[in-house]
Amino acid sequence: MVPRIRLLTQSAFLALSLSVGFGLIADRHVVAFYHGLYLFPTMASLPWFALPPLGFFSLAVAAGLLSVTVLTGRLYCAFLCPVGFLQEISRRVGQALGLAGRPTTGWTAVRLLVLASGLAFLAKRSSAYLYFDHFSSLGRVYGLFHALRTGGPFGANFILGLAFLAVVMLLPLRWPRWFCGALCPSGTLFMLMQAVAPGKVRNAGCGGGCGKCAAVCPSLCISDGRIDGKLCINCLECSSVCAEQVMAFTFQGPWNRGAAPSSASAVGFLNRREFLAGAGSSVAGWAAGSWAKRRFFGIGPAAAVVPPGGKAYATFLERCVACDTCVSVCPSGVLVPAGRGLGLGGLAKVRLDYGVSYCAYECNACLGVCPSGAISYFPLAAKKRIRIGKSRIIREICIPYAFERDCGACQEQCPTGALSMEPFRSVYAPVQHEDYCIGCGACQFACPTRPRKAIVVDPVEVHAFVSPPKCGSKIDCRTCAVGKGGQACWRCRPAAAEEAGGFPF
Repeated sequence: MVPRIRLLTQSAFLALSLSVGFGLIADRHVVAFYHGLYLFPTMASLPWFALPPLGFFSLAVAAGLLSVTVLTGRLYCAFLCPVGFLQEISRRVGQALGLAGRPTTGWTAVRLLVLASGLAFLAKRSSAYLYFDHFSSLGRVYGLFHALRTGGPFGANFILGLAFLAVVMLLPLRWPRWFCGALCPSGTLFMLMQAVAPGKVRNAGCGGGCGKCAAVCPSLCISDGRIDGKLCINCLECSSVCAEQVMAFTFQGPWNRGAAPSSASAVGFLNRREFLAGAGSSVAGWAAGSWAKRRFFGIGPAAAVVPPGGKAYATFLERCVACDTCVSVCPSGVLVPAGRGLGLGGLAKVRLDYGVSYCAYECNACLGVCPSGAISYFPLAAKKRIRIGKSRIIREICIPYAFERDCGACQEQCPTGALSMEPFRSVYAPVQHEDYCIGCGACQFACPTRPRKAIVVDPVEVHAFVSPPKCGSKIDCRTCAVGKGGQACWRCRPAAAEEAGGFPF
């Protein structure tokens, strides 16, 4: 019964992961629940005191997950984690190929080093833990299919996704759940919590002579009846095949732990040597994470346009976990992985590529799915006035200015009236009105000049709200009474952005 329940829940959460990763689910509460199951991105907003969309809900889910883990051990790893499920599928393939499995032992110091480094990055307000976090890495795996479907980009994000795919699908052919037992920081945190959990799988005295429990264990943590507490995920597979019911999930409070189990059935965790090595690794990991944040993951001047809701170039890059969730829901396809052009601090993060598309004016999809608070949520009315860049006309190659020929492609596509056509010699030429430009890139994308565009959008260091759209622009409100001695519409009132959802700071 237990194996069927576990297979059902693992399949359901893998399907949920795929649906969120490929943008098939739009309900914000479902997305927030899914994000709450991933501790590092959810906790990332706490040092900033800035919660992501439905952040309290996600934090409540994360708190519930931690509470369950403290009481009942690593049930998340066994029943819910899609990365663990993929590794188990890989191990079944390895068994079909006749490959003998080997337990992932001897990685305790490395696991604690990675966990301590990740916690140091969190405390230092950096998302550099993304290279080991299973949520971020799984998002990059899903990004592989997006890149293959759209023909790129095949940069750093693509390479990182391929590397993680190899880790979770190739290594477990021989070493079951290798990533869980060697690198995963969340898995290591759950391992430490399971060590003190009153509820866990225990051996009541069987010497393991029949070998059934060891044969069905997905992490190969049972040997001669002894359970390796560093690898056990509380999957209950062993208890489901134990005919004598001595291998079972039991609760044991601190008041009745005086009677130690027999040496043949003891639950192993850390001996003195492993404890000292683990403590040293934790201290070294914290120091290494703090040093690496200062030395390698600093953020330079704005080198790319980042999504609305990112608040500022540096703020967005420090919070973004490169999970590609926003990329998967972007209807215009303007969001792409940044690659190496932004340095280590921006490696694999997200930027807007106006050579591919533009930021749709009537869309705020990416503002509602970010798990780490890198993209804050704003209602559509407020998002329409967030400046993420500034357009700049290059007159030397602009068709009206350079060749005195008619062209108004940029002005026709501008949604805010930031461009107007005014007389220039024998033609009309575009003129910028910076107070209305939000940097959406519609003008750059529409510009017909090749290979260089005659109008480009430059990034800004800090996002801000612009003036309300000009009357006469494409989104002119028909109820506006300005010019008729009446009340201004909500788009044209100076406090419109504040009333619609607040300023970004």
